[in-house]
Amino acid sequence: MKIWYFVLLLCAAAAVQAGAVSDSKVDVIARIVRTEFNKVKNPTRPGKWQIYGNSGDPKIKTNIYAKVQKEVKPFEAKTKLVGIPAPAAREINKEMTTRFPYKTPEEIAKGAVIESEREYPLAAVKDKVTVRFTRNRKMETISGELQSIREDGTVFEIGDQLVRLSEMMEEERKYFNPELNREARSKFADYFKANYKKIVQNYRNRLYSREKAKMLDNEKNGYIFYKGEWRTAKFVTDQLIVYYKKNTDKRLQVEKTSFGSRRYVAPKKEKK
Repeated sequence: MKIWYFVLLLCAAAAVQAGAVSDSKVDVIARIVRTEFNKVKNPTRPGKWQIYGNSGDPKIKTNIYAKVQKEVKPFEAKTKLVGIPAPAAREINKEMTTRFPYKTPEEIAKGAVIESEREYPLAAVKDKVTVRFTRNRKMETISGELQSIREDGTVFEIGDQLVRLSEMMEEERKYFNPELNREARSKFADYFKANYKKIVQNYRNRLYSREKAKMLDNEKNGYIFYKGEWRTAKFVTDQLIVYYKKNTDKRLQVEKTSFGSRRYVAPKKEKK
């Protein structure tokens, strides 16, 4: 016998959660680093906005540091770290890996189907359900075992009471009507694929809310929660520099392969 409840994966009216400041700082640092590496010249297709000769130009790191220090303070937190105990962090990371094992686009697409079925289960006989419905202009709620479903799918026997599909709240009909259920699952799967990173981040934040006080203290002292660990802005910057340098090298290699060794030659201006 299955037991299921109507629970949304994302809370629409969520309060500011622990870790939000860290996420914001990481976004700022990533933007700065990405923007600077986008300025690395492509010898075959140069542009006026490209100012660095190659991805290893030491000026890139110097300029990134300067810009990050202006927008993210402190750059190097010196206050004693009072963060989440390592065992708690390991348990949360383990739970995250178990709850969201999807990594590649293909896995995320398959995961979207699994999550949509989890989010919108279709009620079956012997399921335990809770339903809100209106009758005689009065809102009622009933919980119990789904005993039977009329052949045309319009009436459901829950416990010792009959409830019509038309009486149910619109949102809850999606759990009882196959057509509405397919539509809801499809929309949720599309949302899941398009917002996967955000969904995972929100879920992680909820887990870490158990350590909210410590997280807020650390963030107040300038630390950034990054990939399961408390880090300084400098550390995060260095990590993202390595990441975006690799991406830039790949981009330049692809462009070099696509355009060969041809170099851009500016057209000569006609003499008046």
